[in-house]
Amino acid sequence: MHPAGNIILPGELLNILKDNKSGSRKLLKRLNSFFVKEAGDFNSTRKFIPVLEKELSSFETVISYLNGLSKIKSHSTLLAYLAAFKDEEETIYKHIFKRIFPYIKDNKRIFVISNSFTVFNILALLKKEGANFKVFVSESRPELEGRKFALMLARLNIKTELITDAMMPAFIEKCDSAIIGADRILKNGNIINKTGSRTAAILCKNFNKPLFVTADKRKKSSSSLFKPQHKPANEVWRIKNNTIKVHNYYFEEVEKKYITRLFTD
Repeated sequence: MHPAGNIILPGELLNILKDNKSGSRKLLKRLNSFFVKEAGDFNSTRKFIPVLEKELSSFETVISYLNGLSKIKSHSTLLAYLAAFKDEEETIYKHIFKRIFPYIKDNKRIFVISNSFTVFNILALLKKEGANFKVFVSESRPELEGRKFALMLARLNIKTELITDAMMPAFIEKCDSAIIGADRILKNGNIINKTGSRTAAILCKNFNKPLFVTADKRKKSSSSLFKPQHKPANEVWRIKNNTIKVHNYYFEEVEKKYITRLFTD
């Protein structure tokens, strides 16, 4: 176990908090697995929930899950809650895919950014349908989680081309659509997603390409406010120079006007 403020977190939870390369659904799956394993000692592990809520506040669906978890009073209710998540996980992607399929079934070139577990499952189901397509993956600085996403696609024998974030214009121009996830759906219809998503959205608008957003409905927020959090500057550039300020934001807001369609379960 390791300290996190005044609470001692197990190494497994700390590893989840340090994971800057996975989307919210993947993080949520890992959290649920942790609480399944620790279900017999939930009275001890529930003290971690406030810490997790604070550290993972950018992920609306994780906050919703943790909020529900914090209200549980009995062991039987806990087991039912954790089991329901597993059942839900299996159906969410199928529902979203059913809605988006008519719009992408004939696509030959699809652009994606970052590492969205929802987008991955959509593409996996599209491949399963026998579609013949290739995916352009933006590497997504500073953590380069696009590389991880590219490897995941390659394991499914999906033709994949990795590009730098700066190369987005050339590849979005020749794609049939762009599909991105969302870590939060604001009340005003805007979404929050990995930095670079807004650039992709503006380019899609410029080149008249559809931008599709896929996300489970638990990511809907009751607020329209978003304040980006500054992350460690040394992830972008390790430099000590008082005249240079290095910016690093993981998430940004994408306005509704750039979104062709939002698909939820």
